[in-house]
Amino acid sequence: MTVQATNANGSKPMPSFTGWLVKEACSFIDGRDVECWNLNWQSDSAILDDWAVHLRQQYISDNKLAARCVFRQLQPAAYLTSWVVPSDKRIRTGEFAEILIADVFEYLYGFGVPRYKQCDRPDKDSSEHGTDVIAYKIKKSGKKSCDDELIAIEVKSDASGTTQSSLIRRIIAADTDSFKDPNRIPMTLSYMADRACDAGDMQTARDLLRFLDKAGLTFQKRYASAVTTSFADPKGALSTRYPDDVKLEDKRSLVIVHADRFMELVNDLYGRMTK
Repeated sequence: MTVQATNANGSKPMPSFTGWLVKEACSFIDGRDVECWNLNWQSDSAILDDWAVHLRQQYISDNKLAARCVFRQLQPAAYLTSWVVPSDKRIRTGEFAEILIADVFEYLYGFGVPRYKQCDRPDKDSSEHGTDVIAYKIKKSGKKSCDDELIAIEVKSDASGTTQSSLIRRIIAADTDSFKDPNRIPMTLSYMADRACDAGDMQTARDLLRFLDKAGLTFQKRYASAVTTSFADPKGALSTRYPDDVKLEDKRSLVIVHADRFMELVNDLYGRMTK
C-alpha cells in the first residue's frame, strides 16, 4: 500500500505512513528554525503492515529473503526472527530512529539516502558503526559541481522519553557525538558505496564515490542533528532556549520527530516485520 504521490525529488512513490508526518512551526528564542515533525500515527493495520514491510526491506531485500528461506527450508517468519530482526530493544529503537530520519530526508526533503547501513550484517543485534545517516544531492547526474551537497546526520532516539529535560539531553548528545571521529564520514561513504556496488545499485555507488574524490571539485558539506522522541511539546521546550543551550553550532540543522507512544509504535512495527 503506497500513497499515490512521489517524494520531493519525484523518484519514488511515498510510503503511506509519511502521510502521518505533519510539519510544525518551531524555533529557538532567537528565531533560528528547527525542523519539527509530529508523527501522528494511528492504529491502521494496512498502513502499519506496509510500514513494517518498508522497515524489513532496510534489513534484507525481498529477493534475498525468498532465496535464503528456500535454501534453509525455513518460513520467512522463522528466518527473520532468528537472523534478521533485532531483538535488543536498544538496537531496535536506535535503528528505527535512523531509518525514520532517513525517510524524512529522502521522501520529504528530496535527498538521496543510501539504504545499506542495516542490511546483511552478521549480528542482528549489533549496529554498524559510522555516520548514522548520509544524505546527498547531486546538482546534475554524471557531472560534478561545487553545488553538490552532502549532509552527515547524527541521530538519537528518545522513544521512551516524555520530559523536556530528556529531550534536551538527547539533542545535546546528538550535537556533540558527531564530532568524536572525523573519519566516520569517509568510512561510511566507502562501505556504503561498496555495498551498493555489491547490490548492483551502481547509480548510488557512483554518487557516493563523488564525495570520496578528494582531488576533484569541492562540494557543500553540512551537518545535522536529529532526535526522535515521545515528548509532546518540542516547540515549547526550544522556544525558551538559544541554540547554544543545546550545543547546536551555527551551521548545523536540527530535526525533531515526536510521536505519542513512540516505543509502542517501534515494538508494534518490529513485531509485524516477522508476520
